Amino acid sequence: MFGFSQTMAAWVMAIFSLLMVLLAVMAYCIDMRRGLRLDAVSGACMILTLAGMGAFWLGALLGWVWLIWAALGGLVVLVVVGTWAERRARRQERGQI
Repeated sequence: MFGFSQTMAAWVMAIFSLLMVLLAVMAYCIDMRRGLRLDAVSGACMILTLAGMGAFWLGALLGWVWLIWAALGGLVVLVVVGTWAERRARRQERGQI
């Protein structure tokens, strides 16, 4: 059973993670209106990376080692996939593919 402070911290981190994802979606929409085109894969990776950071901090706050390691592994995969997708999109824009 969690104490009040741990429960409160978990709720704060859940809300913070949700706000980070909403901020990323908002930035993505603003960039689309300005004409900056993000590849769909790299945009999804950006949003999921922010959610993964929230999961990492939630795991650190609650002391859940399994959540910390799962979030770190997921973040590494998302960074690699997002970087690859961004490079592919840039090469397509330059006409190299």
